[in-house]
Amino acid sequence: MTGCLPYIYDHFAVHIIRSFVRYYYMLWFFFNKEKAGGLASGTTGRYLYACAADSRGKESIRQVIEKFGHEDFDYLIFVYDDTRFDEEIFRQCRFIYEKGLKWQFCKKFLTPGFAAGYEYIFVWDDDIELLDFSYRDFIKIMRRNALDMAQPALSRDSYFTHKITLARRGNRIGRLTDFVEIMVPVFTADAWIKFWKMLGQDVGWGWGYDMVAKKVLGFKMGIVDCQQIRHARASIKRRPLGLIEEERTFRRYKHKKCWLVSYGTLK
Repeated sequence: MTGCLPYIYDHFAVHIIRSFVRYYYMLWFFFNKEKAGGLASGTTGRYLYACAADSRGKESIRQVIEKFGHEDFDYLIFVYDDTRFDEEIFRQCRFIYEKGLKWQFCKKFLTPGFAAGYEYIFVWDDDIELLDFSYRDFIKIMRRNALDMAQPALSRDSYFTHKITLARRGNRIGRLTDFVEIMVPVFTADAWIKFWKMLGQDVGWGWGYDMVAKKVLGFKMGIVDCQQIRHARASIKRRPLGLIEEERTFRRYKHKKCWLVSYGTLK
């Protein structure tokens, strides 16, 4: 029994150190938001780009930073492998190195207190090509239509899961919809806080939450056809744990799987 004690003490010490590092990151983000230009007065704000990435997503994130810049954006990147982001272009970004999944990171770190410092929050996958996407024009459309949650349409050559997300030919602006995919959603800060509260502590892949968001939260949602991006990697349509989570989410919110619809036009 005595021989086990050093192991127990070492294991306990590692747990304490990991916990300290985790909460240090969270406190550092919270107290440095204003220095980084986070929303302070509630009248004019910055935007947050949050993304979970591995080595395959590094180039995509670099292109996003090059196009979006730092004038309006802060960047929070969750890295779940050993990829290093040491290049100069990533110097002003914040990184959390931890194993996990995108929506687990969001539940853990993008808390209401943290999110309240931003006007809009982009929670994107790491395999997105921007094409001619303009975040300024996209945000103008969200504001003009009072959208709580929206996404750019996927180009017709994108890998896709839900046909409703593909760009509609002939649509000048976009569509009001009952669905915005968790691949590339953009939230107002208030909408993100509501969505975050809806995410269960057992969230994994996040499957199902995008399908219940309108019903449960009453969001006004849209897909913006005039602002397109390209999804560059194949979607995984039959991931068993994702399907289990989707069914669990549906049961929790008494939701039945149904057709996803567009029901109006954006101006």
